[in-house]
Amino acid sequence: DWSSDVCSSDLLTMMASVAEFEARRISERTREALSPGRTAPLYLQLNIYDPHNPFTIPDGFQKREAELRKAIELPPSYKNMVARDFRPEAGEPAILDFHRRLWGLYDPEKARDYMVANALAMEVIDQALARFLQSLKQMGIYDESWIIFTADHGEMNMHHALVDKGAYLHPDTQIGRASCRERV
Repeated sequence: DWSSDVCSSDLLTMMASVAEFEARRISERTREALSPGRTAPLYLQLNIYDPHNPFTIPDGFQKREAELRKAIELPPSYKNMVARDFRPEAGEPAILDFHRRLWGLYDPEKARDYMVANALAMEVIDQALARFLQSLKQMGIYDESWIIFTADHGEMNMHHALVDKGAYLHPDTQIGRASCRERV
């Protein structure tokens, strides 16, 4: 059973994926907290710190990486920056150029590598979350659970030749907001 693996301090090293480790750990802690006949509410919090550079992609994603390499293209704003030799756009706030100097990727191939790694890291997270949700179903508590997903920032992902969260207030880093009464 996926979620009943023993969590040990060296498991993180063996798995090479923080998201996978955290999902397994919280599943195991949930099993431990659920005593037979428990009626009191149970609060769980799963924190996944990926995707962050350096990306942690476990083995087994080589085929998907090849597919993404064929599909992922640099955004038009990156190509425009290349055409301007990475000089700031007219009217662009100076802070963006500052962030670009700190967090920009000027080699298009390395920029694509970053985008592929970021996409793979998101897929690792998706799989870890799916396994965690499945473990809640196996424990019989999914239907009584409130599940809330939050994020602390967006990702520039090569827009305007920027990576990471560098330009916090740029429209390309905005996180989608949703309010939903339906279960995920």
